[in-house]
Amino acid sequence: PACLIVVMPGPVAMPGMAMPEMAMPEMATGSSKRSLTSSHLSDQDMICLLDRISCQCDPLADCLARSSGAILNRGAISSLIISLKRRWKRWPSKDASNEMNLLSNWIVISFQRLFNQQIANDQTPAILNDASIYHEFMNVQSRAVRRVFNAIPYIVGDQQVNRSSSPALLEALEAQRQARFNVWNDEMEKEENGKMGPFSNLHLSIPVSNLDTVQREICPSCSHRVYLYCTDCLIWVVPNPSEMPQITLPIDIKIIAKKKEWAKKCTAVHSCIVAPKSASFMEFPSEMTQLRAFDPSYTLILYPSADALDMQSDEALPRLKSLRTLIVVDSTCAGARQIMRDDNLKGLPCVALKSRHTTFWKFTHHGPAFLGTIEAIYYFMIDFFERTEGHAYDGRYDDLMLLYVHQLRRVETSVIKKPLAWKN
Repeated sequence: PACLIVVMPGPVAMPGMAMPEMAMPEMATGSSKRSLTSSHLSDQDMICLLDRISCQCDPLADCLARSSGAILNRGAISSLIISLKRRWKRWPSKDASNEMNLLSNWIVISFQRLFNQQIANDQTPAILNDASIYHEFMNVQSRAVRRVFNAIPYIVGDQQVNRSSSPALLEALEAQRQARFNVWNDEMEKEENGKMGPFSNLHLSIPVSNLDTVQREICPSCSHRVYLYCTDCLIWVVPNPSEMPQITLPIDIKIIAKKKEWAKKCTAVHSCIVAPKSASFMEFPSEMTQLRAFDPSYTLILYPSADALDMQSDEALPRLKSLRTLIVVDSTCAGARQIMRDDNLKGLPCVALKSRHTTFWKFTHHGPAFLGTIEAIYYFMIDFFERTEGHAYDGRYDDLMLLYVHQLRRVETSVIKKPLAWKN
């Protein structure tokens, strides 16, 4: 991880300068390692670093007066210099003509004590310039770019290494991209026009581009102003709703979600809009008792539990042929585990998709095998059709992905820099 240093303003004694009187902060005995990797340094940390004589920490404490050898990288140098400038702005009785001298002295002291490096005063202007470039560059980058960029070592005076971007940055970002989301990126690079990635060959009832010009409308049921559909009423809200696709699935889909989540987070809403007769929500926990009426012989839970059946396994085939109701859990990872612990779900078998990869634009550290909910429903219907019908899928359920693909295209085309899951 990058070593980020943010120095809080406060006076420090320098040779030939009088130390202004101020109340000393309460002494703390924190870890210098923790301080150097946190988002800021406290006033006490600054006293320990720049004015070691005034350090009143416990002799056994690992404060900045007794530690050094921090990692000198771009994140550290950028945060350090920006913070020293802020410190100067609050310096008592500051004289503009003395700003450069004071900053130079602080930089020399910080480099020696934090990084074990001796630098000359004539090197500080270049360091200040580098830090300004880094700060400006990082302000417009994604978190993934900042994480990699901050960790690149900083070498004083090496202009090739100190540029805003470098081969080292590009190489690290490429490795990160390939490791996390190579499936989507490979497909996206192949699509120059459609920008639909692995969904370029969907058999949709209407072109996805038809949704691009739709504006927000007033929902006829609740009078809320919404875009394309109402998450409360679960209906299309467009000028001509009769022209929008509506399909019927061979099974019922019950989506368990928290009411406060499904309006903003749940992609499973798309299935309720496109297949209103087949998909519906069940609110957790108030409506969970309805699950007691479901027969385990005709019901499956789509959830990757430890004992879940593989969709492609021989054991799953009899279950699929007798399936009437599919229960889908739509929540955050922690929320899904909470839902799965509900007593009303005990005794119902689980099934999992183990050969699919996500294209969802929000990064999850669980990896590409963790699908968005609408993706999971769609891929389940494909596998369900092929296993129960005995022949290749013919695209009859592709409309389930209409709104999802539209969202993908909007994110990809409207954001200047592609999201973390796609690029950099």
